[in-house]
Amino acid sequence: MSEPAEWDEYEWSWTGTLTRWAAATTGPDAAQALAAAREHRDLWLNGYRNTLGFVSLLLQRTGPAA
Repeated sequence: MSEPAEWDEYEWSWTGTLTRWAAATTGPDAAQALAAAREHRDLWLNGYRNTLGFVSLLLQRTGPAA
């Protein structure tokens, strides 16, 4: 089982890498990458940071096969 500090390290690692890449790059890709990193960081800090879990789904076709 992962500890909260391990999740933090993972999240900061990839958003930090993306942010550093965007800072060293010019053009629209850099701006989009920076926006994505910021959005994810905000969602992580203000949303699902302390909500980790798993889900198992059992899917079954209910009608005739197409």
